[in-house]
Amino acid sequence: MKKIFLIFGFLGLFAIQLLGVDVYCNDSPNGFLKSTNSTKYGINTIGHKSEDIVTLDDRDTYKFNLFLDNMRTPHGVDNWNQVSIRIKTAFKSIVKVRITKLLRDKGIISKKEYATGLYECNGNKLNDCWKNVTTRYVIFRFIDPEYNSMVKVEDKASGIKPERNFGGICYQGRLNDFKSSNLLGKLMDGGMGIVSKNLEAGETTNILFEINQTDVDNNDEYKVYATIEVIPYTESIENILQDIKITNEFDKNNRLYTQIIEKPFNIKLYSNIENQYLYSTDGETAYINLINAKECYSQSFTPINFKQNNTDISKIDINTNALTNILQNKEIQINGIAIANKENSLYRNLAFRMIVMNKNKEIIDSICSDVFSGKYKNRWKKRSKSK
Repeated sequence: MKKIFLIFGFLGLFAIQLLGVDVYCNDSPNGFLKSTNSTKYGINTIGHKSEDIVTLDDRDTYKFNLFLDNMRTPHGVDNWNQVSIRIKTAFKSIVKVRITKLLRDKGIISKKEYATGLYECNGNKLNDCWKNVTTRYVIFRFIDPEYNSMVKVEDKASGIKPERNFGGICYQGRLNDFKSSNLLGKLMDGGMGIVSKNLEAGETTNILFEINQTDVDNNDEYKVYATIEVIPYTESIENILQDIKITNEFDKNNRLYTQIIEKPFNIKLYSNIENQYLYSTDGETAYINLINAKECYSQSFTPINFKQNNTDISKIDINTNALTNILQNKEIQINGIAIANKENSLYRNLAFRMIVMNKNKEIIDSICSDVFSGKYKNRWKKRSKSK
C-alpha cells in the first residue's frame, strides 16, 4: 500500500511538473485590438518570438476597440489566462483604458432567463449564451518594460506539454499578487471607469489583463470588451480629470457600496495623479450631481435630488480651492449625504457625476463615481433575515 501511495504521489508531482501551475499568455484565438481606422492587431497571431508592440509614431489621437475571448479562470491543475497589450508612443502621451462589457459563458439557458435581457446568445439560439456580469471582475495593470520582479511566461510546446506563450509578455503570477516594485502599476479593475497612464516620448507600457480569481468560480470562460485611447499630452485639466475618484470615506477598497435611504453617509474625493503631472487650477470649479448610472457617459442627464445635512439639494458645489487640493493629490471629504426617501426605481443604479467648468463657467468635462444602489431600511432587514 505504501509503495502504491508513493507511486501515485510521484505521478502527481510529475503531472504538476509537466502540465504546470501557470498562466497562459495571450491565448485569445479570436481576440483583437482594432483602431477606428480599421487597423487590426491580432492578440495571439504574432507568436512569442516577435512579441508584437503597437507603435504609434505620429502625434495624434488614437482610439482602439479591444476584444478578448477565452479569458479563463483557474483550470487544469491551476492554470489561468492573462493578456498582454504593449503600446509605444514616439510622443508624450496619455493612455486611457475603459472596460465596457464583460460576458460569462452560460451555455444553454431557458426562454425565461433570456427574457431578462441579461444574456447575449449567438444568433438568438439559447444553446450558446453569455451573461452580462459586472466589469469589476476584470483586473489590469500598466507594467513598465523594465519590471523584472516576477518570472516571465516563456514556455514553448514540448512533447505533451502545451504552448503557454502566444505573444506579448506575461508573468507567472496573478495580477493581484504581484511582487512590489516601483515599475509596477497599481491594480485597476473594470469598475473604476476610465483609467489612465502617462507615457514619456519613446516609452512603452505593457497593459496586462486578467479575470480576478478571487471573485469568480473556477473553469469559467469570459469575453472582455474594452476601449483604449491614446492622446497627446498637453498641460490641461482635461488630461487628468479621469484620475479623480469619488468613493466612501471609510472604504479601504475605494468603493461606493449600497446605501440605506435617508441614512447619512460620507464621501471623499481624491486623485492618483503622478507627481510630474500635478495640476494647479486656473479658476476652474466643479459640482456633483446624483444621477442614473446609465447616464454617466451621456452628454445629457437628469439629476436626482438628494440631501446634505437634512437639506434637500440637487448638487454639491466644489470651489476652486477644493478642486486644487484634489488635483494636488489631497483628499477632501463631504459629509452628511443621504439619498432622499422617494419611491424611485433608479435607486438600484446610482452614481455621482462631477462636472468641471472653466473660469468662464463653460463645461470642460465630467467624471463618474463607481455605481452603487440605494435600499429602503425595512427591505434591507427583510432580505438579511431571508439569507
